Amino acid sequence: MEDWGTFFRAVLPAIENGVYFIARGELGKNPDRVIGTTLDELIRVANDRQQTGDTGLNEYYRVAAYQPGAISAKTASIHSNKAFMLDIDVRENEPLVYSTKAEALTALVTQIANGNLPEPTYMIDSGRGFHVYWAIKDGIDNLSYRRRAAALADKIVALDAKLGKDAAVTKSGVNLLRLPGSVNPNNGARVDHLRLPDGDVFMRGPIYDPDDVAPDPNPSAMAGGGALTNIVPFPGAAGPLRSITQPTADLDTAEDLSTGCNLLRFVRTRDDIIGYNAWWRILKLLSYTKDGAQKVHDWFATSPKYAPADTEKQMGYLIEHKSDAGPPFCETLAQEVGIYRGCASGQHRDLCVGCPFYNPAEPDKYSPYNAGKKVETDRAAAQARDTIAKPPSLNAVVVPQLGHAALPPADLVPARQDDQFVTQLKLAAATLEADGFLPVDMIGMKLDHRLFEGHELGFKVNEVTGELFWYPPRDKKASEDDPDPDPVKVCNGVIWPIRYVAVPGSDRANLQVAIARVENDVWVGRYAILDYKVYGSRTDSFVTELGGLKVMLTQHQGAQRAFQGLFRRRVGDLQDRHTLTQFQHFGWNQTPRGKAFVTGNFAFLDGQVEVASLGDNLRSLRERMFKLNGSVETVKRALQEVWDQGSDEFRLCVMLGVGAPFTYKTSVNGIFVTIYGSTGQGKSLVASTVSGIWGNGDTSAAHITTNDTTNARYAVLEQMHNLPVIHDEITNLFRSFNYSPDCGHYIYEVVNGNGKNRSTKTGGLQEMRRWSTLLLGTSNVSLRSVVTAMDDATDAQLARVYEIGLHQPAAYAQLPAADRNARMTALGNTLHSCEGVAGFLIGQYISANREQLEVIADQLMETIIKSETTTDGTARTDRSVKTAAFLGGHIMRQLGFWNCSMHDIQAVVDRAHAAVITERGKLTRDPLEVLPTLVHRLQANTALVHIVPPGIQAMSKLAPGVLSEPRFELKQRIEFVSGTGHVTVTIELSAFRRFLEENNISEHYIVNKMRASGYKFDFVTAVISDGINLPSRDNVKSISVALPPVRCVQFQFVTDPLQIGLSTIPPMIAPRKKA
Repeated sequence: MEDWGTFFRAVLPAIENGVYFIARGELGKNPDRVIGTTLDELIRVANDRQQTGDTGLNEYYRVAAYQPGAISAKTASIHSNKAFMLDIDVRENEPLVYSTKAEALTALVTQIANGNLPEPTYMIDSGRGFHVYWAIKDGIDNLSYRRRAAALADKIVALDAKLGKDAAVTKSGVNLLRLPGSVNPNNGARVDHLRLPDGDVFMRGPIYDPDDVAPDPNPSAMAGGGALTNIVPFPGAAGPLRSITQPTADLDTAEDLSTGCNLLRFVRTRDDIIGYNAWWRILKLLSYTKDGAQKVHDWFATSPKYAPADTEKQMGYLIEHKSDAGPPFCETLAQEVGIYRGCASGQHRDLCVGCPFYNPAEPDKYSPYNAGKKVETDRAAAQARDTIAKPPSLNAVVVPQLGHAALPPADLVPARQDDQFVTQLKLAAATLEADGFLPVDMIGMKLDHRLFEGHELGFKVNEVTGELFWYPPRDKKASEDDPDPDPVKVCNGVIWPIRYVAVPGSDRANLQVAIARVENDVWVGRYAILDYKVYGSRTDSFVTELGGLKVMLTQHQGAQRAFQGLFRRRVGDLQDRHTLTQFQHFGWNQTPRGKAFVTGNFAFLDGQVEVASLGDNLRSLRERMFKLNGSVETVKRALQEVWDQGSDEFRLCVMLGVGAPFTYKTSVNGIFVTIYGSTGQGKSLVASTVSGIWGNGDTSAAHITTNDTTNARYAVLEQMHNLPVIHDEITNLFRSFNYSPDCGHYIYEVVNGNGKNRSTKTGGLQEMRRWSTLLLGTSNVSLRSVVTAMDDATDAQLARVYEIGLHQPAAYAQLPAADRNARMTALGNTLHSCEGVAGFLIGQYISANREQLEVIADQLMETIIKSETTTDGTARTDRSVKTAAFLGGHIMRQLGFWNCSMHDIQAVVDRAHAAVITERGKLTRDPLEVLPTLVHRLQANTALVHIVPPGIQAMSKLAPGVLSEPRFELKQRIEFVSGTGHVTVTIELSAFRRFLEENNISEHYIVNKMRASGYKFDFVTAVISDGINLPSRDNVKSISVALPPVRCVQFQFVTDPLQIGLSTIPPMIAPRKKA
């Protein structure tokens, strides 16, 4: 088995602290989940994929190494490349594309044999084509790479248009290519080395010098390999940055002009917006006087290729409007983006937008020139109009734009995290050392106050003094005559958030920021680490501490809960998307009791968010889950470690919490779980454990209380979305209702993901909220019994209500409520959560082999058996095994783990069954009776249930040439009886399985073919209740299953609606009519 380390180290530069990007997308979707990782972790993921195969995911990697600290896969953040690539696709009936792999290989080999292309270092079979790599000995910077790659791509296109169809991949050096070791879900093929006819692998070809593959067509475009070694500073300058920002007014010497022109030539080699803007800024500095502008104009006349198309026009304009004395506020030139703005004639008025004193209402008055003469400006009036006042002179360090700067060198980072303003960030040196960016990128970058200032946020910066104020929102109850709240001064400067880093084991965090402030009429940039803490729990205020200044952001109740709820939700999204997320969530969040500030512009460097936890084991679990690589693999490894180290009692607590977040991926919207039992059994502890694993163990962020209004419940459900929400003592809420329909409404709202109360459209919430939340209720009595007693127990309301009864086992005595450790032990030995068991099976199943699953099944069943009493243990064990197997298999299918075969699930249940028999001696009912139903839902998958119209004719159209003979015929019968909700499905199982095996056809191939033909899919989900008599699994030929409505979760058959008279079978059965 190939170790992909050799491959990746050959085609990717090994950069210390470099960032490498992986992108993932679900089947049929763009790869929208991006994660930045290390080279070793990238190799590990590829090796893991080779062993397991995540066949429901499209997985790619970026073919470049990025700067340390890069938070996005932008071209400007690339450090270097180490291989030239060619992407060859194979598709039928498409112009300029090869029809078969053999045709594509023949064309490539022909060009290599003729000496037109070098022998590839690697050939990767992507499943529907090939990736050709020519590895080079040392990484080269991306600018040089792109020049070389563009020449190589043009050469390939000239040789063979089909071979160069995807030349853009060759040119960019930043494209996404399928991750070796993964599976191409379009056809189930492994992305692996190209196999030769004798079965050997084509690999490890020559490693080249760059010139041997793609010579640089313009080696003089960047002297010194990207450094400014050929640029001499202006006279009297101290370093490159000063030479740019502090030009001399005397440009008469040839050396000065040559220096500036070389700099212009260099930045024009950058074809991105940064290079273009820097080009114009340097141009204006060189045009400081009319004489200098004329000389630059003359230089461009001899070097037209370095000038944009409109250079002649713009240079003429500059010469026309320059005076030998220079403009009155030349210090602002370096801050402007684009050409110099401002003229009196009105001829170029469209260019004046952005001028420091430009006012569209009075363009002549506030234009900086009037017929060549300075116009006296009324600065007070300009400020009154909220126009931009004259910025201070730019003779100090300027803070870089967010996303373009890494952390400063180690010697500039404070040793103590609680230091405030640590050191003045020497931008030129720090940027060159830490980030590799050129000083020209930082020329006069004007601080974009919009990053931290906006109408929604309520922040406003005084441009003259640099003071930052926060303006509290007006009270809705205040009259128009009431004055606005007094502004709160945040700090004397502009806060520029860069990174948000949590402090492990604490409720505090560090907000790493760049702060620009005015000191003696000079902008000074500082780098600081601010201590950040959210204060309060269930208090009336939400206070944050920035730089030692406590700023009250809102006085509304519920704000702190709303913040934590949204924050935890974003953390969940972070784990799902596998990305180095930059928060761009501006504005105010509507909460049940007002508005709350939710977050600023935080750029997450890793996904770790450490808050209060429930014990050392849970803290360790969460740390592992939300590290930089918070992927499914990381979750799996974390689960395995905790499982190996923890006790049986603790394992079940982990299962309950981990199972919940997986459910939102499925077609099951909401589940209403109630945990009931007598006082002291640990009901609230169960709920706290679920919340504690994924967020704050305090649970206040996810708590619904009896006194909450309807809109308050909606807000919490929507904010938490896919994380568990707790409603403690839920039956107390029902008892407080004045009439019984509200009980059914609440259940309806939770399980359907939207509110039934119409006040959501007319009240404080401006839009219909949606959620997919697992709600955990605790009560001393059964919710079912309460609702039934109130004569509101409709089948629809109880369809998704699950109840977990906590019973004190005979092996344990009643324990004091104050003894939390003892209560945890008791809880672990009495908890039988279907969702928790399913979640654990998912976490272990992702890459576990059959032997591991058997061990897990043994451990699982032994733990469950220990908790059973002799009177009711048998039935409850049977039910736990069946439901866990079904839910686990269903959710795995929804997550796209196509390699999850029914045989493996059967192995789990077989082993569990054997463990039960060994311990108990016998069972009243066989848990394996559920297997036939699992088979027709999992092994047959959606293709079996949803094929339309029935018959081999439809199958032949989906797979021409493969399904040519009518070797089986699908039969299905669907009945729907209104008012009873009984659904009957008849399917031939054995014939379909034989058909797939004999023709070597995979299930996902059939599903993808049908999806490509326009059919819609939704997996059949149901929970089988007791009392269904099924035939033995050994002689199953067909199945006829009647599903009682009380356990029907959702059905959607995508057959022709006209054939069955229904568009979809309703997810919940109509309520029974009262007598």
